[in-house]
Amino acid sequence: MSARELTRVEVLSRVEAGTLSLGSAAQLIGVSYRQVKRLARRYRAKGPTGLRHRSAGRPSNHARSAKEHERVLALVREKYSGPIDERFGPTLAAAHLAKEEGITVFFTTHYMEEAERVAQRIAIIDHGRIVADGTALALKKQTKTKSLEDAFIRLTGEAIREEEVTGLDRMRMHHRVWGGQR
Repeated sequence: MSARELTRVEVLSRVEAGTLSLGSAAQLIGVSYRQVKRLARRYRAKGPTGLRHRSAGRPSNHARSAKEHERVLALVREKYSGPIDERFGPTLAAAHLAKEEGITVFFTTHYMEEAERVAQRIAIIDHGRIVADGTALALKKQTKTKSLEDAFIRLTGEAIREEEVTGLDRMRMHHRVWGGQR
């Protein structure tokens, strides 16, 4: 279970024990009163497992088939890996896969220069919601800005937060593209 789901279990167990009201529970977990009533009903019926996200453990709707995944990995290993000074990083490999093989690779980044340089299409996501998408040029035109970072700020009202980009994010991307190969 995620940290959010564990928090919900803890709060709803207090509701069940009668030490916390539904209104207070709603405030603690950041949902509406109606939503906390639904969660409490699921918690009573199924216990803590009733609070797990219903998509947990299921494959993504955007996942490639295992055969396609292996084909892409084989292409990456064959064409873009090698000695450290010759190998492609995940971003450059994704760009070459798109250009040479017609294979779209989704990746996330907080580095707007990288997105502008590599991506053919960019989606600006704010708190899990796509607020705009298109080419870098189209996004800059739409927002009447000179840089993609300025467009991001105009669309979301927030500066890009460097501290949110972690080494773990980079490692996950590397693993997705290279399949654990070094």
